Amino acid sequence: MVPSADAATALERAAQLRGELELAITRLRPPGPRPGPGSTVAAGPWLHFLVLHEAYVEGRPNKQIMQRYSVSESSFHRARRRAVDALADDLDERLRRPAVRL
Repeated sequence: MVPSADAATALERAAQLRGELELAITRLRPPGPRPGPGSTVAAGPWLHFLVLHEAYVEGRPNKQIMQRYSVSESSFHRARRRAVDALADDLDERLRRPAVRL
């Protein structure tokens, strides 16, 4: 059961938000096998997913992600901006859907 906004503590609301963000990042995952470290990931869906997932879910530093996938700093930041935009679009779309009552 999800606590109501009025009854939930700040820590509970933060945990709920983190869970929603992790699910949204997971929805960005492209089909197919995940590229491994050392592979060159071209700009696109996999790079967008990996930048967010490895930084925010796995807790890797940005520099490490750039090195793992041979991505320049400017490409990394551009990919992260696009990934955050896609994440925001996903969350906005979900918030606009009518709630389903059981």
